[in-house]
Amino acid sequence: MTTFDVADDVYGIELALEGTVVAYLVDDEAPTVIETGVAAATDRLLEGIREVGVDPAAIEHVVLGHAHLDHSGGAQALVEAAPDATVYLHESMTEWLTDPDRFDHLVESSREALGEAFPEVGAPDGPLPESRLTAVPDAGTTVETGDRTLEIVHTPGHSPDHVSVWDEASGLLFANEALGRYYPAADTWVPPTTLPAFDFEQVEASMARLHELGPETLVLSHVGVRPDVDRAFERAGDRLATFRERVPELYAASDEDLAATRRAVGDELVALEPEYSAREHETQSRMATDCVLNTLGLT
Repeated sequence: MTTFDVADDVYGIELALEGTVVAYLVDDEAPTVIETGVAAATDRLLEGIREVGVDPAAIEHVVLGHAHLDHSGGAQALVEAAPDATVYLHESMTEWLTDPDRFDHLVESSREALGEAFPEVGAPDGPLPESRLTAVPDAGTTVETGDRTLEIVHTPGHSPDHVSVWDEASGLLFANEALGRYYPAADTWVPPTTLPAFDFEQVEASMARLHELGPETLVLSHVGVRPDVDRAFERAGDRLATFRERVPELYAASDEDLAATRRAVGDELVALEPEYSAREHETQSRMATDCVLNTLGLT
């Protein structure tokens, strides 16, 4: 099991996909989990909670960054283990995790988007009970954990329902996927692209809003803890702009050959190998290429 210290009474739990999916535990009077990771790693999530000295049954709050299955997939197993836990999710997506038909559609969409990587993500056994969810409005909400007040902030862009979590007292900002995916072994960022499309302007606005909070430490679902907050925001913003400019240029240079563009984007922009597997490199190259082109109306 891989757990690590984030701050006093705050821990990270590495779950899946080469350590690029992480959940966080705030060990306060009302223990709180931020992100639940993938369904395929629920045993690791529960073991990690125990490893840092908390009984999973004691968890009272669970905050999901958004409904994508690499963030929400572990929620079902966690609420089964924690009978008093309340799950917080943006109001626009609560039905997608509670209604059986919409839940099935979410799973199939994830299967299509992730391709060969889907088995490592997996599907929950079924939707969440509606009674266990609290809908987070656009205006956000707060969660009292004891010594901490966590502010859930609506930060759309990667997805319309994306939220981040701000702990003002400690200066911790759980940005989740608002800035994108950071790959520490390669020291590189991939923007928060997602299929079928995302919103460049909303990503930029959400990043600016989060930066203005003045965090001392940035905590990422994908992945890790960044004390160099200003540099992280600057680099994530630069990478977003670079992908927006270069992906269409590479598409045009390939005579609009999508497969060739994916390879070029991988070689020039994503560049995760050899630090990460060929599968992770190819998945992110495909996702970034297809998402940017779809978002810009080029495919």
